[in-house]
Amino acid sequence: MKKVMIGILILIPIIVLVVVALVSVIVSMSAHIAVEDLQLLDKNGKEIYDLQIPLDEVSNVNIYNYLDAKIYPEKATDKTVEWQIVGDVVYTDLQSEASRNEYLAKRSALTAELETELAQGSFSTTERQNAYNIARGKYYKDSSLIIAEMADILLEKVYPAAAFVDENGKEVESNTTGKMIVSSFCKFTVRAQAETVSKTLTVSVMGYDVERVELAVGEDETTTLGVGESMRILASYTPIDSIVNHTIWQVEDENVATVDSNGVITALKEGQTTICLRASVYSTENVNAIEYVEGKIDIIVEQKGA
Repeated sequence: MKKVMIGILILIPIIVLVVVALVSVIVSMSAHIAVEDLQLLDKNGKEIYDLQIPLDEVSNVNIYNYLDAKIYPEKATDKTVEWQIVGDVVYTDLQSEASRNEYLAKRSALTAELETELAQGSFSTTERQNAYNIARGKYYKDSSLIIAEMADILLEKVYPAAAFVDENGKEVESNTTGKMIVSSFCKFTVRAQAETVSKTLTVSVMGYDVERVELAVGEDETTTLGVGESMRILASYTPIDSIVNHTIWQVEDENVATVDSNGVITALKEGQTTICLRASVYSTENVNAIEYVEGKIDIIVEQKGA
């Protein structure tokens, strides 16, 4: 009996130690390790605050193709990073912005019409009825989703300049995959959020090849000059980040006006002529034949005063 008691006394501290060890393991496994820091790094491991993305028409991209999100400590329990655009997306292509705004206006008007017709129980065109049949098959009784789907079917979509999207390519406020759609030259701010820690990044969607050239005159000037007067023509490029190393200014009728290499025109005699600027396409400068994009503006010359 004495030996049994001694054995029990020896086992008790061992059992206590085992229990304590097991409890420690369980507690450590269940304990939440919070995120303390988040760094956005380029592919060379350098922390970045600005990111440039090239534009290739309307394209699906992933922000993780251009950077890595590093969470500290490395043993943090939840390493999920949520991506979101904060503030406005600023277009740097005014034509694309105008197209998007026009699309949104048309969609708003169409949505109002569809809601009215749906409430009345009939649609004004076969196209709308067919769109309803398709949308109802997908969403059944959810009228808001049905209307949205019908609008998508009936209108040719003009995508936003930039937006995060879900797995189906639908625009969402935020996601954790980093998937985006980019459709225009633009600038915007992205916030990366890991638990309570966040970092922001300025993103510029850029292109170095000029796509459009627009010519204009100054605010206080008109396209009509008097004989002997001079005026500078202003040129703007899309995208605004275009690299243009070669320009050629031309005038259609040199009897009416001349133009120099800086775009300054001088009126010679009454008449009308066209000023043209040819801007080189950057990616073609290392090939045999450089490509150019043209912009034009009409000028009128009048005899002013005596």
